[in-house]
Parts: sequence; C-alpha cells; structure tokens
Amino acid sequence: MSAYFSIIIELTKTKTIIRDFYNALIENGLKFESGFLDEKEPIEDILEWNQNKLLVMESISVMIINKYFLNLMIFAKQDFLL
Repeated sequence: MSAYFSIIIELTKTKTIIRDFYNALIENGLKFESGFLDEKEPIEDILEWNQNKLLVMESISVMIINKYFLNLMIFAKQDFLL
C-alpha cells in the first residue's frame, strides 16, 4: 500500500492562492497524477474550478467542511511509492 497523508493549512485568500499552493507542491517534488473523480480532467481545469469556488465562499472553513464542492487531486512522490 502506498503511503498517504493529509495536509491542513491556513492561507490568505487571494486570486491565485490555489494555483500558488499546488505549484509549490509540484516545485517540491510532488507530481500531479490525476483528478480524484475524473482521471482525465487536466490540472488546469481543476485549479480554475477550485479557485473560483474559493473566491465565492465567505470563509475558508466553509471550504473545509464542504470539501466535496472542490475537485480533489491525486499527487505522487517517487519516495512514497512502494
């Protein structure tokens, strides 16, 4: 079984925070594998969808509680694969 983990963070809401966050993951060695529900959905579509959802929400806590409003992504890191 591959290793997995969750990340819980607090961020300042900006017009590019979703893209900036995922770019930081990629720059630090994580590789985008696929969307969680739609394996063929490109990362750009997911980033745009999630950023738009974030911008219309009144608080970040709503996003966390209702995480299914966001499109989830699968990332891999070579060191974590068994």
